[in-house]
Amino acid sequence: MISPKQFLVYARAPFTYASLLPMLTGAAFAWRSGLDFNWLNFALTLVGMLFVHFAVNLYNDYFDFVNGVDQTNSFRGKFNGGSGALLGPDVTPRMMAQMATACLLIGIACGIWLMVRVDGGFGPVFVLIIAGIILGVFYTAPPLKLAYRGLGEVAIFFGLGVLPIFGTYYVITGDMSWTPVIGSMPVSLGITWVLWVNEFPDSEGDRAAGKRNLVVRLGTSAARYVYAAFVAACVVFILMSPVLLDMSPFLYLGLLGIIPAFIAMRIIFEHHSHPDKLVRAQAFSIQSHMATALLFAVGVLL
Repeated sequence: MISPKQFLVYARAPFTYASLLPMLTGAAFAWRSGLDFNWLNFALTLVGMLFVHFAVNLYNDYFDFVNGVDQTNSFRGKFNGGSGALLGPDVTPRMMAQMATACLLIGIACGIWLMVRVDGGFGPVFVLIIAGIILGVFYTAPPLKLAYRGLGEVAIFFGLGVLPIFGTYYVITGDMSWTPVIGSMPVSLGITWVLWVNEFPDSEGDRAAGKRNLVVRLGTSAARYVYAAFVAACVVFILMSPVLLDMSPFLYLGLLGIIPAFIAMRIIFEHHSHPDKLVRAQAFSIQSHMATALLFAVGVLL
């Protein structure tokens, strides 16, 4: 019997912050719009997204184990490599898959409720649910195995950035607007640079197991410049955001959050091929993603 504490460990609960941030950003845009703010729809989105994120983490561990990635990873850390739970005796692949499926069903149930409340049936919410399942579950699940085909980074950019920000805004307000889509860039870029640096320590194991993500394809020496490009793109976007979004310069608060990413960048450029020395870069990348998203959301509200 799996205890709640064990479940949260296997589901990598701390990483659900990556779902909370886009929902908060989408809610900030909804509040700023001046339209009616539907709190029940926001609550349903929150619960649904958390359980879908649990499901995705559990499925990813299951399929990485089945595909041999866990067994070839020599540099698993607290920020990369999954939970590693299936390498021990406490949980079986079948149990992991059952937990993932149960979480996914809870998330889908919340989504169906939102379909009825927002669209009265099939509509944009249904499309968002299907897109989220494809990008999340099939990140590692066959037949798509997006992370194995160099499409995982794109899946994360949209699945933990653009889609949940727009989706949260839409279910709260019922309004179709480009503003939350355009305004999703700091969060989308931030979660992508988090994934990117986390792929560095895993790169040798991923290559051996045939998981050919973009860091594996480029090699860590070239991939470090892409990390810098993500950070630079975020800076440029925030500098332009008052004009693009027709909002106040308070949006520049987001620039303060990017500072830790520059520290991470220095570490990555110096130690890109030494997994044991990248832990601080991973931590700074997560801190920067969180700070940038939260400060940008505050700027939206102001």
